[in-house]
Amino acid sequence: MSSAALKREQDLTMRERGGSPARTDLTAENVTSVFSSRQREGRWDVSDEIEARAIFGEVKLDLSEAELPPSGVVEIEVLALFGEVQITVPEGADVEIDCTPVFGAIERKIRSRGMGRRRRDAVSGDEPAGEPPLICIDGQAIFGNIKIVGR
Repeated sequence: MSSAALKREQDLTMRERGGSPARTDLTAENVTSVFSSRQREGRWDVSDEIEARAIFGEVKLDLSEAELPPSGVVEIEVLALFGEVQITVPEGADVEIDCTPVFGAIERKIRSRGMGRRRRDAVSGDEPAGEPPLICIDGQAIFGNIKIVGR
């Protein structure tokens, strides 16, 4: 059996058990817009690291239906330079924002629950079961805007 056929077989088995298909390691994703517009929405596999850059443009990242990494933690590095980056976070997600505006704006339109880093299991290093996703957003809005909205 080829490796592609074996992966499909494993994915089908996982779906039958009610889980999602096995993810392969994803590298950091770069979503950049220069004098244009880029958008990620719907069901898509999210890397645990995303770089979103809007330079005289617009980037929209909608994580509300996305398949988050197994850890549930997504780190997003943002640059809005004369542009706008809008991030839609899943309902119930914990969000940490560390963004600096320079002649720009940071808009936060979400209801937040407890803020802060998640606790990890001391033995395995795994996230505790039932923890909501954690979205960490760091960046700069230089003559631009960063908007974080909830779904």
